[in-house]
Amino acid sequence: MKKPLPPKTVLRLVKLWPYACRQGHKKGEIHRIGYYCKHCGLDVVWLVNNKGEYNWTADQKWVKDHFEIIEESKERSLYGVNRPKLGKFKGHSI
Repeated sequence: MKKPLPPKTVLRLVKLWPYACRQGHKKGEIHRIGYYCKHCGLDVVWLVNNKGEYNWTADQKWVKDHFEIIEESKERSLYGVNRPKLGKFKGHSI
């Protein structure tokens, strides 16, 4: 596996699929990469909405196929060790 996307990276949804449409997702939505889970591994990406909710999981390839990177984070702690939980995001709106 290549280097995982760093937590706090800001993404924009650019490619929809039928299930996402039924769930109310729209092109242009903004999400962030959440901290990784040691039990799930680095291929399971947690997507965080603007409310700070970890509400979506996917693998690295899927994320790269359906999202574009708006701002790549410089966060070095992949698992969020000694870091506060991601909160509300005000940098970009959905």
